[in-house]
Amino acid sequence: MEKATLPPQKRRLGKSIERRIKRIKSPRLRRAVRELAELLPPEAAHRGISRLQVALENQVVEVEKVEGEVKDREDINMKLALLCFLPQPTPRTPHQLCRRLKNKEIGRLMTSQRVTDGLEVYERLSYIDIYGSREDYLKVLHRPSLGLLVRMFELATLWPVGDFKMSEEIGEKIGRRAKAIYSPLADLFGYRRLAGDLYLVHYYYNDRERYEEVMEILNYMKDKIESTARCVEAMLKSIEEEMKKRNYQFRIKMRTKKHPGKIMEKSERYERKGLMVEQTVQLLHDHVAATLILEKKGRREVTQDRQNWFNEVANIVRRVVKGGLRCKIKREDMISNPKPNGYQSLHLDIEVKDPRYCNFEIIIRNRQMENYAERGGAAHHLYKGGNSGISRQVAEHYHDVLARRAGKRRKPISHNFSYKVVIKRGEKVEERKVSLREGALVGEALLLSGVDLTQPIKANHSLLQPAQKSGKVEVIDGGKAVGRAILEILARQARTPGARKRAEELLRKVNKRK
Repeated sequence: MEKATLPPQKRRLGKSIERRIKRIKSPRLRRAVRELAELLPPEAAHRGISRLQVALENQVVEVEKVEGEVKDREDINMKLALLCFLPQPTPRTPHQLCRRLKNKEIGRLMTSQRVTDGLEVYERLSYIDIYGSREDYLKVLHRPSLGLLVRMFELATLWPVGDFKMSEEIGEKIGRRAKAIYSPLADLFGYRRLAGDLYLVHYYYNDRERYEEVMEILNYMKDKIESTARCVEAMLKSIEEEMKKRNYQFRIKMRTKKHPGKIMEKSERYERKGLMVEQTVQLLHDHVAATLILEKKGRREVTQDRQNWFNEVANIVRRVVKGGLRCKIKREDMISNPKPNGYQSLHLDIEVKDPRYCNFEIIIRNRQMENYAERGGAAHHLYKGGNSGISRQVAEHYHDVLARRAGKRRKPISHNFSYKVVIKRGEKVEERKVSLREGALVGEALLLSGVDLTQPIKANHSLLQPAQKSGKVEVIDGGKAVGRAILEILARQARTPGARKRAEELLRKVNKRK
């Protein structure tokens, strides 16, 4: 990557940069950005403010696992914002700039180890995106998140043709990486807008026809979507009043516009089912969406088995919506009938017959369902193209961070699958199903199904072999008892606490016999 040279003295800022700097709310950050922009060449300053703008739009928060309490969160966010401004991805850059900075506080932040580490990660990711393989990401993505986030912001500012000039060939390659790796990770960290921006990079360079068609349709529907958003906001106020009368405690989340990048990704998936792009965009049921998160009724918590409470809220919504619009309401109850990945919610898809408005949806769920849908096994990044080995490993690594952001204790992300254990005792055949996490061993399936590994048994697979999805293991009475060494490995490596505990019990049993 070409390195920018630092000018000998401060430059006068252009009007466009001044206007963008004035929009920054934090006075401390505004002062820092102005001083940095004055030191950098115009092109580098423009690129920095573009990256910073994407960061601020996505409400940047710290995603790194932080030891202990954070004393000043603005310090961390400011480091990330300043990192967006550095003109070249090398760890020496902060020290070069600090010689010219009058503000000592900025210099202290910029020369911190975290910024230096972030620059190193950013530099390596910039190289891997163009020349590396998918496996190379695993060596870098678990490293400090500052560099990873800055790389995401850099890519999000590339479409359609940013300051960063690149050939179509490089654009296509980076676009594919943005869709396969960076967009799912942005969803994982909670940056939905950034995830959509990264999809746009992919479709602009790799599927220009779809990009232009979706943007044209959305431009035509712009007034419709805005009118629908205003209408739904008014309805939510009426729903809120009705629910308060019935003593509900709740939160409301609303999205007034679906990101064009997410619509393009959805149109690509629906095209495989035979739907044209125009049909997908026009009939989309969630151009505008609202979520009612039920917490308590009176002093009692809203749990999953309170089906009558969910029905009561659904009836309130139905009554208010029908009173304000000519529409057809389709109810989808995924509380009684959860999705295979465990997702639960009550969906009301509103198909509007008035040509001034477009379709929208209202979702009803409780706190547990909300957490599972946002951060658990039904999270966006797991089913929207991100269920790759890379995303899974990074998700596991950053799970502490997500739990911390939600203000919750760590809960393991479960990627479970069903596994069969067939036990043959003479002519009698018994079949048991167990739920295993990915990466579990065959021996773990036997432990969870209750097979006594201290007795003579024979299995058709090695107990230390990884269990295969939708597979099975056959256990036949007779053969050799499992050795102590294998039980020790199972007690150490089992992914679930139950299996580990069972292995330890059997190990004690074997040791007693000895």
